[in-house]
Order: sequence, then structure tokens, then C-alpha cells
Amino acid sequence: MEPMRDRGSGSFKKFCIALYALLLIVTSLPFESGAEPEAAWSYHTSYEIDSILTDLASSRPDIAMKTTAWELLGIPDAEGGRSIPILFIGNMSDPSRSNLMFIGAHHGNEPDSAEAVLAFASYILEGENDRVRYVTSRLNLIVLPVVNPYGLDMGTRYDETGEDPNRDYPFMASSSSAYSDGIPLNTAGARTVHELARMYPTDIALSFHTGSFGIFTPWGAASTGNMTPDHVCFMELASAISRASGLNMPYGPANDFKGVSYLMGAFDDHLYGSSVFPDRLYSQDMILPWSSASFTVELRTGLGEEPEGLGTLHGVDSEPPSLQVIPSAVRMCLAACMMARVDASYDLEVTAGGSTASFEVRGVSSIDGLNLGTDEGEALDPDDLRTHPRYPEISLSATPPEGAKGVRLFGDPRASWRAHLEGSYPNVSPRSLLSASSVGGIDAWVGLPSREEEAHIEIVGIDPMIAQVGSGVEVTVIIEMPEGEHISGLDLVTISNGFEMALPYTAWEIVSGENVLEASAGIVEGSTRLEARLHTNKGTHVRRAAFHTAPWIAVSAEHYPVDHSLKVIMGLEGARKPAYAHLTLSPAGGWEGPVLGPFTRLLPQDGIEMFEIDVSMLDGEYEMLSWTGTFEPRPYDRFFFYPRIRASELPLRIVGTTLILGPLTVFEGDRCVEHQGAVRAVVVRPDGFETWIDMPFVPFESLNPEDALIALNQASRAGVTGEIAGAYLLAIDLPWPGTYEVMGYVTGPNGPVPFGSGITPPQMEALRYGSFEVMETKEQERGFPFALIALFTVLIIIISVVTYLRYPARMRQIAESMSERPDGRSRTAYEKRRGGRR
Repeated sequence: MEPMRDRGSGSFKKFCIALYALLLIVTSLPFESGAEPEAAWSYHTSYEIDSILTDLASSRPDIAMKTTAWELLGIPDAEGGRSIPILFIGNMSDPSRSNLMFIGAHHGNEPDSAEAVLAFASYILEGENDRVRYVTSRLNLIVLPVVNPYGLDMGTRYDETGEDPNRDYPFMASSSSAYSDGIPLNTAGARTVHELARMYPTDIALSFHTGSFGIFTPWGAASTGNMTPDHVCFMELASAISRASGLNMPYGPANDFKGVSYLMGAFDDHLYGSSVFPDRLYSQDMILPWSSASFTVELRTGLGEEPEGLGTLHGVDSEPPSLQVIPSAVRMCLAACMMARVDASYDLEVTAGGSTASFEVRGVSSIDGLNLGTDEGEALDPDDLRTHPRYPEISLSATPPEGAKGVRLFGDPRASWRAHLEGSYPNVSPRSLLSASSVGGIDAWVGLPSREEEAHIEIVGIDPMIAQVGSGVEVTVIIEMPEGEHISGLDLVTISNGFEMALPYTAWEIVSGENVLEASAGIVEGSTRLEARLHTNKGTHVRRAAFHTAPWIAVSAEHYPVDHSLKVIMGLEGARKPAYAHLTLSPAGGWEGPVLGPFTRLLPQDGIEMFEIDVSMLDGEYEMLSWTGTFEPRPYDRFFFYPRIRASELPLRIVGTTLILGPLTVFEGDRCVEHQGAVRAVVVRPDGFETWIDMPFVPFESLNPEDALIALNQASRAGVTGEIAGAYLLAIDLPWPGTYEVMGYVTGPNGPVPFGSGITPPQMEALRYGSFEVMETKEQERGFPFALIALFTVLIIIISVVTYLRYPARMRQIAESMSERPDGRSRTAYEKRRGGRR
């Protein structure tokens, strides 16, 4: 008997199901709101980050370039072809710009750090506001979202070698342990950061982490104490970065944070301390050219993997400020960029009631060290002074008094940094942090409109980026005089390092030159302000120009080649004190990653240095450049280095299920050689799996006659004479049917040389060589169909014999069943037995 059903209960269930379905439909309808929805930020793999950076660079090719540690530095990719992507923003060939570095994913199990740096790159290249324009027009950014791609994808702290990249730096190097082999710069991530800091001396560097909370400054290593020689600078920078975050982050030396101190072989101590105390380096050849203001920024106490805590780029500029990871980190990066340089812009507003001069200063958070006044030296109090609550920015305005010719904002807001440094540590490093970045400070002048027509003075002929001591700076002063005003004389005044020198010119000298004065400015090293003071019957008119000067570098060079080296002699002219100088070989015709020569300390006048630069790994046309200080480099000569490494075409054939690659010959210059680098083939299976195999070298005498003939033909086509060392051959079993793809390259001096191209581009990924198909029947293997036919024939014979033998017996059985005797036996069988007995 069936149980009775509760009809009321069944109806209620149906009602609930219908209501649930209705709610699903309603909640899925697209409702419009007045605000644009924010784009959610999510986590990315190292492959995705590499692709995103490529897209960002291609969207702004005027200011951005993307490369990898392998392409630029020759540092191999991690397991699985994982690259360390590098994004440059700005103009890296302009040494007058400050360089900043932003690093993520030293530790792969801290994914928020990678997203923070990636978001900052997106904000700079996709955004458009005053701060973005300030950054891209004045600074160079080195963006490294993931220096441990293997660890990021695997969710581990360590890289593919099993080491911690942030314990792999050479300053106070970590001893051998579970996370370090005791030899620094063994991990690809640490080597990449070190080499970039060597190539592009960095003013400020931020490395993002999670697992703690705060902004850590050097020192973190044991036996270094707490305060660095640049403690005042570090504290002001860290304070500005903390305010920008909106999180009120604690900051200070790492040794002051509980559980964080004694970080041997860490990033920030190395980038700052390498040139401060080089005696604490693992090896003297690992010194960096100058000290960076380096910070470790711990974004949150957890390790990450919480998408809802990331936030969006919309939160960067929101009010009140978003306190999630992405917007806070981007604001910290922006604050670091503004602190790298102090810069002022100004404007003049003229109204019926008078004039108001306005100044916007970026890079400082207060007016300390700045002075506001008139040309005559009368101090002014600002009418309005505003300090940004987060960013290091101030704005102020002033109303000039009656009769003033202009309003001037001048001074050095960072004088306290230098006073502390020079007073306590006079010779710490070639360039200690930002102590030289604002030499001369701010000098912004707003001229007021005149009530009378006055003389106009224009100073031309000075390029403020290339003025050099010893070269003779020619100055042209153009004067336009209104009627009724007469010239009585002109003083050409240079003010440098606190000294003032005036060259007087008479009215006759000016008039005889048709009001165009050409003269040589008397200048010395350092920041120089030039003033043309024109004296007339209506007073003195002043025109100013400012520029930076540095010693002239004398360079002579022996032309390449001299045993694959370039010998250079360098010295200084017109210098009164030692100077640090660069000598650079950069690819001609555009920046593609310069190859740095020596960075050295030159003595004045009779100080001569001899350098020998290894150029065996250079290809193409290069330009020699040199500079001191922060002005445009002076070109000296161009050198053409012929391609050193070439690869022949790659023969490909299939024998059975075996793929044979080769013979492949490699040429260095006009010789066939056994290459010292890697010769690698990559075979992509039908399921997408990549097999990376180094091709083995076979000496020429061990090649079979067919392969030897192919190698000889390859050498002949390449114009190679002389003996052939051998060739590369590789056999790979292909057991799976389907379509395969083949890629391959030879490691060249500036990147991989693709098989079959015969060229050495400075940057190129492995070139896809071609594809082929392995059939399901494996028809490529000779002899296999004959074996199948033979087996089939044998089976047919066996079946036929068995059938023939069993046929008579079966017929007798059928007959007996048709004629049965009483005793149960068939008649046919009985008669046959009788006949058989006869």
C-alpha cells in the first residue's frame, strides 16, 4: 500500500522552487546605475604579466619599452620558459633624469606584491593626469613586477633553484642555509635587479612584499647597526611614502622592527650599502655605482591570495582614499616618483585689482628651505599655502607689492640632507641617495607685467644640458630697445657655487654689434646661473638662464679589433676636483639597451685612466659616449662590430617515429666552431607540451658521410673557409600522432640567434621553424606495412587449414542425425564401420 502524500507540502515545495527561480531571473537582469562600474583587479600568472607588459609597452611606444632579463642581460629564463619581464618607462638614454626601480614578487607566495607593481605600470601608461605627466616627462622608471616567476606560478617563496632571491644579494651575503647556497647573485631575480641597478644608477627603489606591515629602510643586516649615513633622508622619504599610502604605515630601519632584523643578503641593504661600505661586499666586483634610497614595503600581514582585498585603480584618486592594496601601493609609487626630484611650476594671474603669482611645488611636503620674495630681496608671506594631505606637494600664492618687477620662489628644501651628510659622513659614496639631485634647489621667477614699455633681453646659445667646463660656453644676448630708452652698459654675470663673476660691456660694444652681444661665459663646475643685467636710463633690466656644467672628458681610443677588445684612454680637462665619469657603448640609431663601459673616478688635469673593454660579444653599430654629472653625453666615435655568431639552416627529417634535427653548423666570424653557449631545440607536442633539449655537438670526423656533406655545403654557403669543427645533431622520438611544431635558437651575444636566419638581432624570441604531422598509421616507418601483410596471410592459412580438417567430421554428424538406428547410432556410421572392417 502506497503511503499517503501531503498535498499541502508538495504545493509549498513547488512555490519555493518557483520563487527561487524568479529571484535568479531578477538578480541576473542588467540594472543601470549612474556610476561607471569599477574594473575588478585579479591575480595573474607570470605568463599573463609578461603579456600585459608587452601590451602596455606597445600602447605607448613613445615612452615605454618591454624586454626580458634574457633579452637584455642574458639571464636564462626559469623552468617552463618563464621570463623575468622588464618594462622601461621614460627615456633611458637621458642621464639627466632620475631612475627609479619598482620590484614585485621576490617571494612567489606573496602575489599581492606583483599585482601592486603591475597596477602602477598600468596607471602610468593608461592614465592621464598631472601626476602621470610629471612622472613621464621627468623620470625614468624600471618596472619589475615579478623577479621570481617560477615561485609566483608555483606559490612558493623560493625560485627554481630552491633559493630565496631576497637573500641572494652580495652586501653582507647570507651564509649557506636552507634558502641560500652562500654564493650571492645565484638566482636570476637577484642578478636581474643587481645588473639593472649597475646599468642605470637608481635614486629610489621600492620592493613590495606581504607577510608584515610597514616600510623598512636599511639597515637590516646584522652588525650594521640602525642608522645609516643618510638617516635624515630615509626618514623624510619614508614619511612621504607612508602618508601617500593612506594607511599610516610605520616606517624606519628594518633592525628596529621586531622579527624582521638581520636580513643577510637582502635587496635594500645592497642597493644602498654597496657603494657606502664596499668592504662588506661578498666580492669587490659586485659594487654598484652609487647608493639608492631603497625600501622594502610590506603591504599587509597576510601573504595574499585575497582578490577582494586588492581593490581597483579607480581607488587611487578617490576621495576619501581607498585603503586597499592596489590604490595604496600605486600612491606610494607616485610619492616616490615626486620625491626623486623637486620641481616647481608657476603661473601669473592678472586681474583688475592687481596680480597674483602662484607656484606648485612637487617633491616636498613643506616650505622649509624655500623662500618667497621679490627681485629686490623683499621677503613675502604667501597669501595661501596648501599642503596635500598625502602626496609631497605644496601650492602657494603671493601678491607682489607696488613697484615689484616679479616674484621669486627660491631655496633648497633638501639642504638638511646634505648638511647632515657632509657634516658627519663627508665621503660616503659617489652619489649618496638624492643629495645631489636638487643642487641649486628651486629658483622659479614670475615676471610681472610692466606699466611702461621696457627693454627686452633674450639669452640664447646655451643648451643647459651640454655645457661643459673646458669647452667654452658661447653666449648670445639679444637686446630690443624701445624709443626713448638708452643703453649705458651691460654686465654678464655668472653665479656658481656661491661665487659671482661679472664681465662688463660698454654701450659702444653693444651698439656696434647692432644690439647683439656675443661673449664667452666664465663658468666653473656645478650649477650655474647666468644673468644679463642691462643698464639703461630707466633702470636695470635682468634676464636669467640656468644650466649645469661638468668637466670635459678627453677620450682617445684604438679602433676595434684588438683581440676582441677596445682600448680607451680617459682624462678630465678644466676640472678642479675629482669627478666620477661614465664611458658607454650604446647601439647607434636608437636605444635598445646600452652596454656600459667603466664607471670610474677621474683625477683633474693630469689624471689619465686606461680602460680595456671586452667587445667580443657585441654585434652591429655602436656609438661611444661619455659624460660626468647629469648632462647630455658627448659622442666620440662609432664602431661597427661584425656579427660574431651565426647559425646555418636546420635540416629536418623523420625516420619512422624519430625526428632528426641537423646537422646544424654554428659560425663565429669566418670560422665553424663548437659554440660555447647553448644550442637548443624546442619541440611542441600535439597536446601543447614543450620539450626543451640542448642539441649535442658531433665532431666533423664522427659525422656520417651524408651529414658531413651537408655541413660542408652549409659552410660554403656561409662563406666560411678552413676546417669545420663539427655540427649539432639531435634525434627525438615522436610516439604520439598529430601535428608537431619545432622551434630553436643558438644563444648569441645580445639574445638568441634563430635557426636558419643567419643574423644576430639584439632582441628576438625563438623563431618557429615549421611544423610536421605524424600519422596514426605511422606510415613513415619503412617495412612496417610488409610485416602487417605477412601476419594477415599467416592468419588466413591457419583458419583455412582448421576449417578443412573439421569439414568431413561435421558432415558425418549431420548425416547420422538424419538416419538413426534403433540402438541410437546412424545407419551411415554403422555401414562405414562394417566396410572399414572388411
